[in-house]
Amino acid sequence: VTDGRPQDRVTEVAAQARAAGIEIYAVGVQRADMNSLRAMASPPLEEHVFLVESFDLIQQFGKQFQDKLCGVDMCTELDHGCQHTCVSIPSSFYCQCKPGYKLNADGKTCSII
Repeated sequence: VTDGRPQDRVTEVAAQARAAGIEIYAVGVQRADMNSLRAMASPPLEEHVFLVESFDLIQQFGKQFQDKLCGVDMCTELDHGCQHTCVSIPSSFYCQCKPGYKLNADGKTCSII
C-alpha cells in the first residue's frame, strides 16, 4: 500500500519476491504512481493492481483479498448440515465426527463407534 513514489529499491525487491513465488498485490492511494504499482505487482496486473481515493476505502478490499488469498470458508457460507464438525477445503467442505464417533453414509451425521 502506497500513496506516493517508492523511496527505495521496491521494484528490485518485488522482482526478487515474485521470482521466489510470492504473489504481490499493489494498492495505491490517491495519487500513487501507477507505473510503480505495476512494477511491483504480480501478473496479471488487472487482478493485482488497485487504486483507491483514500485510505478509508482500503477496507473495501478486505473481503475481496480474504476470499482470493484464503478462499471462501464454505462451512460459514453454506448450510452444511454437519452434525458435529464442518471442515472447509478449497471450493468445498466435508463433515467430520468427534472422537468416538464415525461418519454415517450420508456424509453428515455421526454414530457412536
